[in-house]
Amino acid sequence: MELTVAEEREIPRELADDLSPPERVGIKRFFLRAFMDGELHGISTSLLVARDRSGAPLAASAVSRLRLAMDCIAPSSIQRLAGAVRRLWPSFLELDLLMCGIPASLADNESVVVPGLSVDVGTAVRRALIAFSADLMEREQRMACVWKEFDRAALKVWQPAFEQTGFAWFPSVPVSVQTVRWTSLEDYLQRLRAPYRRQLAQNVSRAAASGVEIELDLDPGPHMAAFARLYQQVLARSSTRLETLSVRFFELLAEDPRVRFIRASMAGRTVGGALCYVDAPSVLVFLYVGMDYAVMRETDLYFNLLRAIVELAAARRVSRVHWGQTSPDAKGRMGATLEPLRFALLFRKPLIQRLLRHSGGWLFPEHHQIARRVFKGDGS
Repeated sequence: MELTVAEEREIPRELADDLSPPERVGIKRFFLRAFMDGELHGISTSLLVARDRSGAPLAASAVSRLRLAMDCIAPSSIQRLAGAVRRLWPSFLELDLLMCGIPASLADNESVVVPGLSVDVGTAVRRALIAFSADLMEREQRMACVWKEFDRAALKVWQPAFEQTGFAWFPSVPVSVQTVRWTSLEDYLQRLRAPYRRQLAQNVSRAAASGVEIELDLDPGPHMAAFARLYQQVLARSSTRLETLSVRFFELLAEDPRVRFIRASMAGRTVGGALCYVDAPSVLVFLYVGMDYAVMRETDLYFNLLRAIVELAAARRVSRVHWGQTSPDAKGRMGATLEPLRFALLFRKPLIQRLLRHSGGWLFPEHHQIARRVFKGDGS
């Protein structure tokens, strides 16, 4: 089949939101636009678009250029070691990177292929996109090209084309997911085993004693300036940092009515918030959190925001929650489980690629979850 791939700065009008599953927020038009126009320091994002002879789009993938520390998702011990080395050698393990996707911790694969293509055409389209990305890396003399994130189903479809081009696969940070079986917050609490119900009650009690008030399902627009400052506090303490998001980014995100805000306040002052994407009845995606660390511990703020997400999921009658890739232990205490993800990586220099195939396990280890019996009758 005759097809072409080109880099485009505008989102094709044919790239409709319903071409991707509801939970894949990063490839939705509003999110791409926020990322492309959000004035993000050190990141530029555009699209690779595959078209047929008539010019009709067959597939698209976000593509970003950025500088990223190779140890950004490595175990904390390796991150500490790399940080110590960077005090003497600032560019240690830092990559001038071409990323097919967007550098956001959403557990997303920011690629879409038009449905209904034959197996052969779909394979050809994927190979063309991947080959174009490898050629682009070469032309721009970038150190590496990475494609993210692939769950089991996507991996099965994409893996042959990546391996044909020389990419290697590594574990990424898994995503916490949960089926919504409760119909209200009270129903959720009744389903919990006693230790988890007591702990959550203590979290709520500590927040109430400190004067914390939680508001659900707000229009996020008026709150984004305050939220962005609180998000920066969380980011400064994060062990996995792909992106630094701007106030402008959050303002653009807030323009979509599916983005909702959970606000935590004390004496009228915003001290925390959770930004969520709600596509009822399918999914609630926990996008970003912001917290005032001056009061976070004394108020059990994070667990109270997680509790509020549980309540919002029930109120909107969604069938599942995608909790994201951060804080898996805390989300596991809410009943979430981990789903593995993988990414594909190709270094421009073959020697580095060969070394990485043999030693990448210590930089990108498999992640595991503490087994918890959160709900009554849960034998897992």
